[in-house]
Amino acid sequence: MAVYGVLIMISLAGLVYGFAQLTVDETPWPMLAAPACLAPGAFVYGASLIGQGLTQDEMFALRVCVERLARGEDPLRRGSTLI
Repeated sequence: MAVYGVLIMISLAGLVYGFAQLTVDETPWPMLAAPACLAPGAFVYGASLIGQGLTQDEMFALRVCVERLARGEDPLRRGSTLI
């Protein structure tokens, strides 16, 4: 979440600086920071979705282990097909 916050702050700073340059009749090139921050944000979002998909099996096995511990059973029981 910190990456999203940093990207939002960079794009807002670019927009504010760009509007300041517009008021003094300069080229508002810092406004390009807003669309430039969309690409890294989309990359981080996509990477997190791919990572969640890749670890789905491990998370399920971990959940089964925790549920067995909560019931007081042996979490590493070998009769199971999961662990």
